[in-house]
Amino acid sequence: MATRWNRTNYPGIRFREHPSRKHNGKADRYFSIRYYINYKDCEEGLGWASDGWNPEKAHKVLAKIKEGVTTGTGAQSLSDLRAEADARKVAEAHEAKLISVQAMTLSAFLTDFYLPEAKRTKRTWLDDKGRIEKHIHSKLGSFPLCAITKEDIKTFLDFLRKSGASEATALHYMAILRRAFNLARATMIEGIPLLTGPSPFDGIALPKPKNARERFLSYAEADKLLEAAQECGHADLHTAIVIALNTGMRLGEILRLEWIDVDMAHGIITVREEVDRKPGGKVFINTEV
Repeated sequence: MATRWNRTNYPGIRFREHPSRKHNGKADRYFSIRYYINYKDCEEGLGWASDGWNPEKAHKVLAKIKEGVTTGTGAQSLSDLRAEADARKVAEAHEAKLISVQAMTLSAFLTDFYLPEAKRTKRTWLDDKGRIEKHIHSKLGSFPLCAITKEDIKTFLDFLRKSGASEATALHYMAILRRAFNLARATMIEGIPLLTGPSPFDGIALPKPKNARERFLSYAEADKLLEAAQECGHADLHTAIVIALNTGMRLGEILRLEWIDVDMAHGIITVREEVDRKPGGKVFINTEV
């Protein structure tokens, strides 16, 4: 059997009591609001006292709806109010996520995003890791990623030079940071771009290492090197030096050699083409090799 509706001291607010359920020692009450809109009487249920509703709170809701009906702006029904509240919650949640994303430090990004990607795509990722741990974490790591400016990059570059780093080394550090910012611009976290706007590297003059050099071992120096390699007891080291001196092959190329690459009949070694490595080719085998 349905319970009857009871009036409150607030016009347009009434309630009915639950036949068995209690709240604060009394019968739980269900509140509703009544108002007039579009020439019709409307009544909408709000909720139970056990859910936090009371006559005063119901009156405030009704007053807001009446204001909307009178002015023609804002919520004009309970469903409008609830839609506004839902939209507000979504906006607040988005704002909280945005703040969280914008607070991500450079160290956190390098650890959680850059290094895993570098490990997957770069043979030299451990070099990146070493440089990040040596200077980048301590000098820039605590900065929010999105707050790092061109001046911060210039200051870091000045630090590297003052600490004795060569232009080539400084360029390696700049390359890590530039790749990190490019990756950040392409990274989304829960639909929010991690980095927007211009890169702090825009307009930065990067180091220009002077790598041109000519250095040859004299015959005497080469002999001393081979003697030292022989005396150290590592036959493979001695062999690698002999091949390098006579063919110009790099250590990595020598270490990757297999017998299938060696053509003794024609005196040729084939350095195979490999992805992300120096171009291959053919070198000639002399008597010493």
